[in-house]
Amino acid sequence: MVRLRLLAVTSVLALAVLAAPLLAQAPQPGAKPTVSKSGYMFLDFWFLAGYDYNPNDPFDPSPKQVKGTIPANILALEGKKVEIYGNILPLDYDSSGTSSFILNASVDACGFGGVPRINEWIYVTMKPGQKARTYGAGYEILVRGTFSVAEEVEKGRIVGLYSIVADSVQ
Repeated sequence: MVRLRLLAVTSVLALAVLAAPLLAQAPQPGAKPTVSKSGYMFLDFWFLAGYDYNPNDPFDPSPKQVKGTIPANILALEGKKVEIYGNILPLDYDSSGTSSFILNASVDACGFGGVPRINEWIYVTMKPGQKARTYGAGYEILVRGTFSVAEEVEKGRIVGLYSIVADSVQ
């Protein structure tokens, strides 16, 4: 019994030590993304998903709409040139690529993994006549383009929040 308690305490301490760097990376209220050498504001999903859109539906992928929960530092990204790494989920594709896709925070989003929360994915469209190369699962891509924050609502629920019109996809 003593060994079991010691194992439990040791496990909790190990998890706390391992989680500390991750918690330190979480966006702080009022935090501002940095501008990269490319001139684009560098974003990551830690920053974009660092809040609950609807605190009453914190893990619902399509939460009920509420007003005033999107932080000011997220709203300030509207119309900004940004770059962000993520995993591609093509929505329309052929041998020449895709003109629209979902950029996910995680490779296991949707499909066989967990469904992402509303602020853990971005709807990306290419400029007219352009297509992005499609990649297999597990490939991280870099998207550069113009960011938008807009609550897309259907039947009182949020079905879209972030979008980018891509300048480039690498």
